[in-house]
Amino acid sequence: MELKYRADIDGLRALAVLVVIFFHAGVPGFSGGFVGVDIFFVISGFLITSIILKEIHGRQFFIARFYERRIRRIFPALFPVIAFTVAVGYLLFDPFLFKILGTSITATTLFSSNILFLRESGYFDTASITKPLLHTWSLAVEEQFYILFPLLLITINRFSKNKYLLWIIGAGLTTCLFGFGLNTLIKDINGYNNIIPLKVVNIFLWLLYISIFPVLYNIFNRFTKNQYLICLLCIGIVSFITSIYGTYLNQTATFYLVPTRAWELLFGSILALGVIPQLQSNFHRHFFSIVGLGLIVLSVRFYTEEIVFPGAAALAPVMGASLIIYSGIGGGSSVISKFLSLKPIVYIGLISYSLYLWHWPLFVFAKYMISRDLTSLEIIGIILATFLISAFSLRFIEQPFRGNQPIIPERKKLFALSAIVMVIASIIGRMIYFESGMPGRCQEAIERIAGAAHWDWYDNCEYGQIEVNMDGGIIPQIGAKNIKPSFVLWGDSHAMSYIPAMQDLSIKYGLSGFVTTLSSTPPIIGIDRSKKLQEYYFNKKVMEFIKSHPEIKTVFIAALWSVYTKSITLTLDDIDHNYMNCNSDLQLVSSGLEKTIDTLQKMNRKVILIEDFPSLTFEPVKAIWLSVKYKEFYKLPEDSYNDYYKDNKNINKVLFELAQKKNLTLLSPEYRMFDKAGHVIVVANNKLLYRNSGHISTEGSRFVSPVFDDVFKKMAKATLTGSSLISKTFP
Repeated sequence: MELKYRADIDGLRALAVLVVIFFHAGVPGFSGGFVGVDIFFVISGFLITSIILKEIHGRQFFIARFYERRIRRIFPALFPVIAFTVAVGYLLFDPFLFKILGTSITATTLFSSNILFLRESGYFDTASITKPLLHTWSLAVEEQFYILFPLLLITINRFSKNKYLLWIIGAGLTTCLFGFGLNTLIKDINGYNNIIPLKVVNIFLWLLYISIFPVLYNIFNRFTKNQYLICLLCIGIVSFITSIYGTYLNQTATFYLVPTRAWELLFGSILALGVIPQLQSNFHRHFFSIVGLGLIVLSVRFYTEEIVFPGAAALAPVMGASLIIYSGIGGGSSVISKFLSLKPIVYIGLISYSLYLWHWPLFVFAKYMISRDLTSLEIIGIILATFLISAFSLRFIEQPFRGNQPIIPERKKLFALSAIVMVIASIIGRMIYFESGMPGRCQEAIERIAGAAHWDWYDNCEYGQIEVNMDGGIIPQIGAKNIKPSFVLWGDSHAMSYIPAMQDLSIKYGLSGFVTTLSSTPPIIGIDRSKKLQEYYFNKKVMEFIKSHPEIKTVFIAALWSVYTKSITLTLDDIDHNYMNCNSDLQLVSSGLEKTIDTLQKMNRKVILIEDFPSLTFEPVKAIWLSVKYKEFYKLPEDSYNDYYKDNKNINKVLFELAQKKNLTLLSPEYRMFDKAGHVIVVANNKLLYRNSGHISTEGSRFVSPVFDDVFKKMAKATLTGSSLISKTFP
């Protein structure tokens, strides 16, 4: 049974996909174009719910038919895109990226890519621009939602006269969603403070469920006789509340997971129930549709990637899409629906699924090859190519699988073929992963980059938990065994970069030290960037740890100093109000670092400042791979000392002045990283010195180790005057 066709909804699809494409292309004025996905969610919820309910009420709904339609809609366009990414990834990607692509191929095939990309969202994980299937997370959210949603509607319809059973169903589903949000909250809190036992959480959860849900149920039951609305509204409200709180507690999980996105699909589902009175006048249709479009335009124009999203911010585009759909329910039309029903716009809507699937891989591979921002002409070319491919896909791939006489009309054969394709694609993805990205494609390049694109000491946890939680547990140590630690390495991920060098020198001179590092955390007391005070408390705990361990004589302080002085993403906050006279991040870093040094010197600790090594403007592993494999087309980029000086001159001046003023040792490992011509040394002794554009590799750390040699030699001589053979276990 077919739903009455609405051209304006296809036009709304066109609007959604265009803003997503323009956002990914970096077109000015579309900084919030990512909300196009939220519009898709509303449309999907409305259409799928409308179809299911119409068939349920007509006693013609079958689960097998529902999933057959999903397969015919999703699979024909999706798997050519997967095949394309495998082929191009094989030709272009280095083994490390190709291995990651293999994992995403399997996850996309199994519609679990949202979970995969959530797990890959850590600080050192591959940038989004190297993930050609990243956008498939939204497909995974929809398909996971539609695994249970039809069953829920069937159950509600079958037992609609039994209100007690509906109460149990709604309460159970609501509790599951609420439990997810609350447990995420507690897990986030416990991860740092460990203050709320999980048993207390569960007791509170059930008490809240028992006390609140019957009240909500009675309210909803009083104002509606629609059996579906009770459950869907309860689930939607809890999902929305969870999404709001989740954005502040774990924004990445909130972005990718179904429980915190379900409310957006349920907005469309509730519209499909027909419980909201239809608009009777054209004035109201015009008004609501214009307001709806205005909400979408405002969010697309003024939202940025820095906004707390989805949460409450997603309400604007979701409400906007809902109002446009609502204004057309009942057969009437508005000025907006007439515009969206124009044939060119409707056609874009018809190919919107293919446009969404194809545009991102094309952008990813183009940017990967060009290694710079795309020009306007290049962007236009990629968008035109996307449209041509999508038009071809609709006409010759998608439509033949749908319609009255589709390819493979037998349902069983379709299911069997789909299962075979999924198994083959999954196996290909796993094979790429287990073959470590097939490094044999270019052995010469592999010899240079082997071991450089990861930190063996970090990834294999050779030194324990390098990113330290200062609230309990054993602080990781480096250096000689059974030697009492006499120094601390304190800083962010750039401080971590020196661990291999310090490990080697510590063993050489019979020393041992602690590692207290946390990514993106400047080693300065009293300030914070995270907005959750994680950095503030971390540094406070480090200082307390140093104070409580008098055997620590030397403190190495290192960081990506320049990033904390530019206010690029997060500005520094003066938590303790000790630096009121500072009106810039540079001044705040200078004053905060001086206070940190003064505090350490009052403890009679020797402080050693370390200037930062040069970062690169390109990804070194990719550059080496392409320059060796396609040497006739690709030349290895070169960064100069001038680039480093431009970024670091101000902070290096601060470090130099502090070293003179406080009589400190200042180490400058960056000078080891430049050749005689002033270019950054990327490869030495046929080994890549960088892990990525911002971090030196294990080989790079050892390359700069001579800078530390004299300091470690002096530390060893000083240690000989006291007792150094102490048990390696410390509180």
